Amino acid sequence: MDPMTEMPRPADTPHRPKLRLDFTFNPINIGAIITIALGAGYAYGQLTMRLGLVEIQSSQLAVQLTAQTQLMEKWVRTDEQVMALQRDVQKLDDRVTRIERP
Repeated sequence: MDPMTEMPRPADTPHRPKLRLDFTFNPINIGAIITIALGAGYAYGQLTMRLGLVEIQSSQLAVQLTAQTQLMEKWVRTDEQVMALQRDVQKLDDRVTRIERP
C-alpha cells in the first residue's frame, strides 16, 4: 500500500464554510473596538513620551558639548598666552645674560 494514495484529495475533503467577520454592534465587538482604541492610545502615549525623552536628552547633550567646546577654546587661549609669556621670559633672560657678561 502506498501511503500517498490513501491521503484524501482536496476534492474529497468536506466543504467548510469560509470565515466570515461579524460587524454587528454587540457587547463583544464594542469591547474589542474600545480595547483596540485604548491600546492604540497607550502606544501613541508611550511613543510621544519616549520621543520627548530623546529630545530632552539630545538638547542636554548639545548644551554639554557646547560647554565642553567653550572650555577647550578657553584652554587653547590660555595655552597661547602661556607660550607668549614663555617667549617674553626667554627674551628677558637672554637680555639679562648678555648684560651680566663682561
